[in-house]
Amino acid sequence: MDSEKSPFESLKNYEALLNEIQDGVGETDLAGNLTFINDAGCRIWGYSREEIIGSNYQAYTDTQSAQFLKRAYNQIFRTGIPGRFTHAIVRKDGANRMVEDSVSLIVKGGK
Repeated sequence: MDSEKSPFESLKNYEALLNEIQDGVGETDLAGNLTFINDAGCRIWGYSREEIIGSNYQAYTDTQSAQFLKRAYNQIFRTGIPGRFTHAIVRKDGANRMVEDSVSLIVKGGK
């Protein structure tokens, strides 16, 4: 019996782990479209996973924060150097909330 897990099983375990932690965790593509968000992220933002996945992170911020995030994310994407910053989000109920992001570039399939 092969002891290695299939990529699908590994992904399911990864997502299950991320859904157990209390910090919001999300992934975006290079255009800023959300490709993953854990349960805590959904609670923090006040949206369901189905509402969030595929939308752009700028939809959940005010104009000033959207401009800041675009610059910060682009710097991380260009350099590969992780960043940490605080910014405002706008929850589904319209409330503003300050969040702290820790952002890293993950190259899938890369070494």
